[in-house]
Amino acid sequence: MLATHELDRPTGFGDAVAVRSVTSVRRCDVLVVEDDPLLAGIIGRLVTASGATAHVMTKVHAALHSLQRQHFDLLITDLCLNDGSGYEVAKTARAQQPDMLIAVSSGILGTEDDRPPEADVYLHKPFRLEMIRRLVSQAAAA
Repeated sequence: MLATHELDRPTGFGDAVAVRSVTSVRRCDVLVVEDDPLLAGIIGRLVTASGATAHVMTKVHAALHSLQRQHFDLLITDLCLNDGSGYEVAKTARAQQPDMLIAVSSGILGTEDDRPPEADVYLHKPFRLEMIRRLVSQAAAA
């Protein structure tokens, strides 16, 4: 299977940058919502290196649009985004795709107790990169 890393661009939904790797895991689609382009790229590459397809969005509206048109196995979203709220993304994801594994991240909130009810996992920034690999493995096994 080929894994693709997509990066949304401010100009629209269709632009993508492909990074391909060969893997033997079942198809796993991961939506990453992160407004820091550097961190978004790192997470996207980790997801791809873990054998999944990463759909990296830097804008809330792009993420919400993607949730309407595609199934995802895993959502990784920052809670504090420049153009909206990761809470909204998590809530929409849970409502539209109830079986999706949802991980939220923040460098502001401090504990697991701060995790919104829609989220399965809370990642406090800075988090260990191994956590991304574990999440992808868990989502692929579901």
